[in-house]
Amino acid sequence: MKHKLIVKMMTTAALLSACAFPAYGAPTSLKDISNSYAKDAILELVDKGIINGKGNGSFDPAGKILRQDFAIILAKALSLDVTSVPPSPTFSDIPATHYSYTFVEAAAKAGLIKGQGNGEFGFGENLSRQDMAVLFIRALGIDASGKAAELGNLNFNDAASISNYAKDAVATAIELQLINGRTDGSFNPAGSADRQSVALVTSRFLKAK
Repeated sequence: MKHKLIVKMMTTAALLSACAFPAYGAPTSLKDISNSYAKDAILELVDKGIINGKGNGSFDPAGKILRQDFAIILAKALSLDVTSVPPSPTFSDIPATHYSYTFVEAAAKAGLIKGQGNGEFGFGENLSRQDMAVLFIRALGIDASGKAAELGNLNFNDAASISNYAKDAVATAIELQLINGRTDGSFNPAGSADRQSVALVTSRFLKAK
């Protein structure tokens, strides 16, 4: 019986790998984060099982985060119930067979993720910095209304490029020190959030929560 259980677990792990689900990486096995500014946050989140390594000792700190993979991180950080799913997928581009499905549905049920309209989630797209701010502020349950008026005091040289729907959340995230601007004075709202920045902001989010 024990042998069958081990075989079953190995088979499940192989299937998950085949679906491109990132493998867990033990903190001590990650070999590419020594120079990352988010090293401590990465170690913390991997240890808690909130974010995954990519296997073979790799975390890929500068790699991008896809929207569906961020939904997994968000759901785990909030310990959302992923066992209860709707009878049919909420989003047309996240089928029930996808590895992120239960996490996306849990985040949608909690009112955290609303998709991009037309019934689509935005599968396969990189998470933008402004959307990261929106989702974390929403997850904190903070009323950010009116914070956009303070953006002029943040001295971002690209403040005008921040989407209207994200301005209040960005201002609040900056105020709470969840997210920082870039060294060139910009916020880069439409830029893709990388794995190390997501780890750092998630760690800060956990402390704020």
